[in-house]
Order: sequence, then structure tokens, then C-alpha cells
Amino acid sequence: MYLSKHFWFVGLLSGLFSGLILLFLYFGLNYLTNNYYSVYYIFIYLFPLFSFWLSSKILRDSFGLGVLGFKQSFKLSMLSGILLSFLFSIGVYYIYTNIAKPTIDSRVLMVESDVMLSGKGLSYNQITNKREAVKGLLSPLSIASLYFLYYIVLTPIFALIIAIFAKRKNRFIE
Repeated sequence: MYLSKHFWFVGLLSGLFSGLILLFLYFGLNYLTNNYYSVYYIFIYLFPLFSFWLSSKILRDSFGLGVLGFKQSFKLSMLSGILLSFLFSIGVYYIYTNIAKPTIDSRVLMVESDVMLSGKGLSYNQITNKREAVKGLLSPLSIASLYFLYYIVLTPIFALIIAIFAKRKNRFIE
């Protein structure tokens, strides 16, 4: 069976690399597609599932001698998922604040123009309030917070799926 240090090593390393790979995947798809409703974004939402499976497989095969229980796999996936969501949301906030500020500004302008076109019978105060709401919703902090909440909510679901399929008992008597 694996030691506690192996569990923490695999969990922390998996969460760290998964968060960084997810960040690069996210901004790579943003750069390549220029469409925020692309089919390719399914990779961003399903990547943690692959990451949790890989971390459970590494712990089971490299350190666990082919044995991994449901509880250990679930805890490992939860640790990786919390670290992944924290690192990804901090990265999104940093990049949208410092590096890709024009991307947010252009997105805000697109949504503001849609609000202006759809609000023909609105007063000036109502339009101003909607513009401020759009700016608030598309701020780097709110985008990072939404991604953090999304991945925190999906982590237990993905961890449960992975724990069911990654569990393996030693079938040989030595």
C-alpha cells in the first residue's frame, strides 16, 4: 500500500499541473477560436475528469501496488480538484487583469452593444444601470470566481465517478 507522503505528492503535483494545463488550454482555445460558445470548450469542462483519472492511476500503479480503495481515490480527486480550481481561478484573474485586459474590454463592448440594440424603449438610467451590471459581471474577479465555483461544484461529482472506476483490489494471494 502507498504511504501518506505518496498520496500528498501525487495529489499536489496532479492539482498543480492540472491547473496549469487547464489554464493554457483555456487561453489557447480563446486565442484559436475567438468564439466563446465553441464546441471545443467541452475540453475545458471535461479536462478535470481526465486529470483525476490520471492521478488515481498513478497512485494505484506506481505507489499502491495495484490496489486503490474508493475512499483514497475520492480523497485524491478532491485534493487535486480543489488545488486545480484554486490555481485556475487565480491564473484567470491574473491574466485577465494584467495580460489580456483588451479581451475583457472587447467582450464588454460586444455585450453592451447587444444591450443597446435590445433596449430601444429604455431610459438613459436603465441603460446606464445595465451597462454597469455588464461591466460587473464581466470583470476579472467575477469571471475567476465563477470558474472557481464551477470547478468546486463539479469536483465532487467527477471525484465520485473516478473513484468508482479507479478502485481496484488486489486479486492475488501472495
